[in-house]
Amino acid sequence: MESVLRDEAKERTRERIVRAATEAFAEMGYRSVTMSHIATRARIGRATLYLHFSSKAEIADEIALTLRPHMVAVVMTLPDIEFGLEGLERWIASIVTEQRKFSRIAAVANEALVHNRDLADIMVGSMQDTARQIAAALRAQGRWPEALGEGGLAMLLTGTMQLATTVFGASPRPEDATLTADLARLWHVALAHKDDNEPPVGVGVEQP
Repeated sequence: MESVLRDEAKERTRERIVRAATEAFAEMGYRSVTMSHIATRARIGRATLYLHFSSKAEIADEIALTLRPHMVAVVMTLPDIEFGLEGLERWIASIVTEQRKFSRIAAVANEALVHNRDLADIMVGSMQDTARQIAAALRAQGRWPEALGEGGLAMLLTGTMQLATTVFGASPRPEDATLTADLARLWHVALAHKDDNEPPVGVGVEQP
């Protein structure tokens, strides 16, 4: 019983550290924050902090990884939508909405990715796995554009999520509709499922 209580207390302390670090990173920027700042905000001693995390980079990694399942869940809905512009706009809007729910964490995640190559590799690997799952679902539906490739899909997914964080921002703005429409058009072209014998646009077509 005592060991269970100790584990629960450790977990609560760890969660308090992560919350404090998230606030500090969001307010001060990753580079400016020190372990002392985090310890002060968490109302614990530095020794206690180092029992849980060896560096601020390790804390940032944990913060970033908490965002991954939320974003994977929302992008995995791609096979469920129609690939017309309206369907793609709604799908992109759902990604932006999800990112805004976790705007502080998303900002920290972007900082962490810049400073931690290992974390970047983990996140890229996660997106590649997600792309493979989406590609498999679309192939089963007969809607997979082979010309895109799973690597191309992973890049589009990663870029869309980064845009949702950096360009769209933490709160709605008037230009959101235009940005969403532009991004939807990009996806629409990428997901276009053309017949192999269909000539490229402008090729073999008599011009007026």
